[in-house]
Amino acid sequence: PVACSSPSPTATNQPTPTATHQPIATTPTSSSGSEGGGSTAKLMTAVHSKLGTILTDASGRTVYLYEKDSPNASSCTGGCASAWLPYTVPGTPQVGGEVSADLVGTIMREDGSQQVTYNGRPLYHYASDQQPGDVNGQDVGDVWYAVTPSGEAAGEAESESSSPAPTQKSSSSGY
Repeated sequence: PVACSSPSPTATNQPTPTATHQPIATTPTSSSGSEGGGSTAKLMTAVHSKLGTILTDASGRTVYLYEKDSPNASSCTGGCASAWLPYTVPGTPQVGGEVSADLVGTIMREDGSQQVTYNGRPLYHYASDQQPGDVNGQDVGDVWYAVTPSGEAAGEAESESSSPAPTQKSSSSGY
């Protein structure tokens, strides 16, 4: 799996991506909204057996965040963007499920496309995810993660309901 951990050595004269946060339509629709397919895209939630509630597109494909991205700026370009496909939209993304419309935005990529952001984090699909519900990109290189409705990395220290005892995990008696 490609983790895209190498920084871009020629990042000096590149235009700064711009971020926009627009009011997002919250009416549920049944359109697929996948990249290149429709006039709008939809960011939704799905429940995964191991990760809990995560963000997906309208087709149920998992979207990921890249921990090396800066807020409202993507650092995944070139070969990285071939393995980790930026989740782009031709218009304003719609939301459904537990997605917070206030956290959805877009940034302009170097190629002029609009990439969807959530809580300021650019979103991606993983090329090796072949069908809805796949999470093959989870924890790749310790930098790629599915996204929770709160905008955080799924499966990382989510202490609100996952671990009642914050310390002494080495001698737990699991019941």
